[in-house]
Amino acid sequence: MIPFLQNRWKIEYNYIEYYGLRAKPYTFIRKIRISAVTKKVILSFDGKLTIDNYKINSELKKLIKQGIIVDISEYRKTPQNIEQAEFCKLCSANTYTTARKSVRYADIADIKKSSIT
Repeated sequence: MIPFLQNRWKIEYNYIEYYGLRAKPYTFIRKIRISAVTKKVILSFDGKLTIDNYKINSELKKLIKQGIIVDISEYRKTPQNIEQAEFCKLCSANTYTTARKSVRYADIADIKKSSIT
């Protein structure tokens, strides 16, 4: 695993903060307090070194379990434009997911056009 801080999470002082609406059961938990040691480790993630090269504490293990720190291959990139974006049909959180239950904005436009004619 090559650890990376998931999209929409930012380090602010001794917190990591989520910019968006999280899925259940963490919907309204946007800020997570982290220690100075954990902050230093997260800031050192470069997208090249494996997890074996970092000192992983219990705080980091919890963040990995919650999907806040993920393997670089699971990192969700922000789409370049609205046509590339995919939206979740099952929840109010718009994480631009690529799951089976998502729909692209371009598909919604096509559906609307076909229902009008």
